[in-house]
Amino acid sequence: MKMKKGLAIMLGLAMTMSLAACGKKQGDSEGVASTEAVEEATSEEEYPGTVDDLTEYMSQEEINGQLQILAENKDQWVTLGEGAGTEGYKYAVADLNHNSRLDLIVTSCMQGTGLYSVNAYYEVSEDGKNLVKLKDDLEEGTSQPDWGNSQYVCSYDTESKKYTYYVNDTLLVSQGEYAMTDYALSIEDDKIKQTILGSLDVVESLDQGATASDADAEQKVTFYDAKGNEIDQDDYKSYESFRSETVSIGEVFFYWVDASKCPEAVEGDFTKLTQDQWVSYLALSASGFSVSFR
Repeated sequence: MKMKKGLAIMLGLAMTMSLAACGKKQGDSEGVASTEAVEEATSEEEYPGTVDDLTEYMSQEEINGQLQILAENKDQWVTLGEGAGTEGYKYAVADLNHNSRLDLIVTSCMQGTGLYSVNAYYEVSEDGKNLVKLKDDLEEGTSQPDWGNSQYVCSYDTESKKYTYYVNDTLLVSQGEYAMTDYALSIEDDKIKQTILGSLDVVESLDQGATASDADAEQKVTFYDAKGNEIDQDDYKSYESFRSETVSIGEVFFYWVDASKCPEAVEGDFTKLTQDQWVSYLALSASGFSVSFR
């Protein structure tokens, strides 16, 4: 991913504080949201909606000013409870709907009886003076999409000018069984809209004496559409549910700051960073956001 001079300057500022250890790139998820489904462009012409970095449509002054707003309002989005630690807590700067108002995605993946993700979304206010928490349409207590990967599938509708992002949620049901739900996520009317595209259940069947890592372990996978009806694998992998003549399929890239790896965090407490340190971390994350439809 190439960075232009303006954002490279911002990244240079962030790197002076030795933040490289805070970014963590993870492997891509499986399912509908897998980047294997991205279509290769047959033309060298740049697709509408492509954004190499934020400086393509925002000035460096705008970006820096909004990063300050994110840092000044950190008490809103540093949401870990007392004693929760920093494991599984990440955040990334983006502009999901490309309205020149920076967004912040905050995610925490907790492990107990199963994997459980909790997310929060924030956006700089229209007047550029405050940070607003975006409402979502999921019921409280529902396991949410698993953010944290460096790369996801996205789409751009040239007619509605809407960007949509495809993220899945993997939930451990029991030992040897897990479920995965695929979401289409977008910002509409200052709200996070999350639409279920499909889901699957995986049950591992083991021969006597075998373990889940053995070759004798077999998987039974059942696929469902958005309404819970059982479908076959080909239908599950298809993008027909959201593809149209006006929609292009591409990739979005994030740079997640992993709080557990911040060297300035004293005894795991990263909430006491200085304003400059917060801005530098946020700048590093902003430098990694891009969207490609090439």
